[in-house]
Amino acid sequence: MTFRLTYLILVIYLLILWVFLNIWGIDAINGVIDFEFYADSETYMEYAKDGITFFEMILFNPNLIGPVYLARFLGNNYNLIFFLNAFILFYSYKLVTTNFKVNRYLLLFLWILSPMMISSVLSINKEIVAVLSSIMVLVYIKNGKYLYLAGAICLGLFVRWQQVLFVLLLASLFSNLNPLRNKMFLSFILLLLGISILYPLATIGTVQEMIVASEDVNNADGGSGIYFLLNELQSKPFMYTILFIPKLIFLLFSTLTRVGTFGKLDSFYNDTIVFAQCVCYLFISILLVIKKKISFKNLFFFSALIYCLLFTLSPIFAPRYLFIFYILSAVAVSEEIDNPEDKLT
Repeated sequence: MTFRLTYLILVIYLLILWVFLNIWGIDAINGVIDFEFYADSETYMEYAKDGITFFEMILFNPNLIGPVYLARFLGNNYNLIFFLNAFILFYSYKLVTTNFKVNRYLLLFLWILSPMMISSVLSINKEIVAVLSSIMVLVYIKNGKYLYLAGAICLGLFVRWQQVLFVLLLASLFSNLNPLRNKMFLSFILLLLGISILYPLATIGTVQEMIVASEDVNNADGGSGIYFLLNELQSKPFMYTILFIPKLIFLLFSTLTRVGTFGKLDSFYNDTIVFAQCVCYLFISILLVIKKKISFKNLFFFSALIYCLLFTLSPIFAPRYLFIFYILSAVAVSEEIDNPEDKLT
């Protein structure tokens, strides 16, 4: 492997996180100290240690399966989990920089700037696995090697079903069998219309329970009722075509209004990590505009948009679900194009 300064910087970054993990992180995850820098890591570790069965997870919450079994495979060892996450980040960065022409320093800066990246590397979670899954499908689109597609699908299974759908959908959109593969704007519009029709049909009888549950558990938008209203409206035919952009903007940026709670230790993840990540969402969105990367012909921006299209549907108010939007947008911003072949046509 060719020595690069960016690799050294990344290793130093990971070593600092490893020291933090062993001084404060493990105690925080175990509840010894009140400092939640993670989303669901404590829950995953509890289930991994308590011996919940595969079928119980299917009945209770299938999204637990990936992280719980991953933790068990690693012996519920916090350091082994960290080293796996660190490898995933390093390998994801290497895949991008060796398969695409990007500014290595800018990409590394944008990735390690993300507070959610820090949280994702430190403990068991789905986000870091989603990063590698998303990068692998893009590499498959670039070089056509099915091993990367298979890897993206397998990793997606450890995240959530929407991640697998994202991988398959993206691969299909760029398949030679797709007559619209060179008409990405039209593909996006048709996909948006399709979701707007199918989602209400797929959630008949359940969407109201999902909406109410999301409000009760997550206190979605601080009591304004906007997110609740958006969820209700998107359950009606064709409404998602109108609501996608407003709901996406709300998910990405509404948390920025909660600046008054920034830094509070009793809800550090939601009030500080998520808030700071939304600042990063704003920052990367501005960079996309400045660097003129908002284009359906840009592989990374288009992929980020498709990802948002699928995950913005969620009735749960969770800005962290859009973490991959930031990751892919960072690649788009870092991309350096010398010739038309590096760009979608």
